[in-house]
Amino acid sequence: MNTSPEHARLSLLLSATPGQLAGIDQILAGGAAPVVPLAERKLLVTQTTGAKALGVSRWTIAKLAKQGVLRRVEILPGKSLYVWADLEAVAAGKG
Repeated sequence: MNTSPEHARLSLLLSATPGQLAGIDQILAGGAAPVVPLAERKLLVTQTTGAKALGVSRWTIAKLAKQGVLRRVEILPGKSLYVWADLEAVAAGKG
């Protein structure tokens, strides 16, 4: 399993919404980064989605949360989601 930052970045790119892709196109064309409406942004994701986005196992996501790298939000007893912005930071090498 490839866990390089480049692989994680590519995974995020492939899972981008149409609005996010339009913003990427705008940046690549030399424009400023657009403001993505809150309704189009992913705020919380499941452990499985986070693992797929980073190209790692669900166990790695759990370890990163335990280490404080990823924030875990318990939405129901026994059901947690992870902060998307934290996953993006890890993919960018800032986590």
